[in-house]
Formats: sequence, C-alpha cells, structure tokens
Amino acid sequence: MGKKSPKTQAELSPNRAEKAAVSYLDPEVREAIKAQVRKTWERVKENLNLNQTGLGKALNVSQPKISRLLTEAEGSPWTPIYLQAMADYLDVPPTELIPPEYRKALGRLFADPSKEKTTNERFLAECLAALGKYYRDRGINLPDTKLQKLAGTLCERLDGQEPSHEQMQSEIERVVLQAATSS
Repeated sequence: MGKKSPKTQAELSPNRAEKAAVSYLDPEVREAIKAQVRKTWERVKENLNLNQTGLGKALNVSQPKISRLLTEAEGSPWTPIYLQAMADYLDVPPTELIPPEYRKALGRLFADPSKEKTTNERFLAECLAALGKYYRDRGINLPDTKLQKLAGTLCERLDGQEPSHEQMQSEIERVVLQAATSS
C-alpha cells in the first residue's frame, strides 16, 4: 500500500482556501477591478455630471492620483476603502465596482448591503438623471411625470445589466424613440 499524500490546505479547510483564493491585490483581479471601475465611472460620471476633482475629494486623494487609479494598469490598486468611497460618491453599491466573477469572493469586504438603498432605487435615480440630461442637452424641458415614466422604462430595460455609458445612451435613444412613436 502506497503512502498517502499529505492533504493540502484546501482539502483541510475549503472555506478558508476559497476565501484566500481571490485577493484584490492579485494582478489579474486588480486589472479586472480597474476595468469595472472605469466602466461604472464613465457611465455614472456622464449621467450625473461628475468629475475627477470631486472623486478625488471623496477619496481624499489628488486629482492626478485619481487619474492614475482610473487609467494605469500597473498603478495603485483599488483598495476596499477607495472602492467604498467611490461607491458612496457615485451612489452605487460597492459591489458594482467589482467584476461579477469576483463579487462572491470580494463582496464580503463591504458593509451589509441590506442597510443601503436597493440597487434598483439607485439605478432608477441614475436613469432619471441621465434622461433629464439627455433632454436638457437638446433644449427640451420635459414634464417630471413624463421623465419619471421614461426613467422607469429605461431602468426596467437595463435591469441587472450594469451597462456602460455607451450602452445606456443607446438604450435612452430607444426609449425616447419608442415614446415618441407611441404617443
């Protein structure tokens, strides 16, 4: 009978190994988080008319540091503290800044999301702001009730998608055209 091989740490305590398997400091994870942060930042920044200076104040870092965080692949990692501060500034759940494939492992880094506004409420507010901006940019003053109805439609269509800015703008065009043709 041959020798039994020693058990690995994962075999001894799978939960501990699973938790340790993903770190926000791993280069692959850092890169994926930066991409997700950039995607969310571009969408929300445009919809809510935000800027890097304001984000810098929210994170308590300089605007150049924000620029490096957003653009440099090998730069500083997005730490849980930075992610939480950015999520608060953007009014999105912090887990939206984590790529979906890492949310289960890294979502535990943040406070209990049940104590926050629901994602749907947050996203509906963002949709309302994006549609308001869309119409204001075109010199149209739409009544609030119509704007709210369109925002609800937009929110429903994009539910669960976490769209990029371009995807959101494209869907806004569809919602607006549909509303114009059904009136």
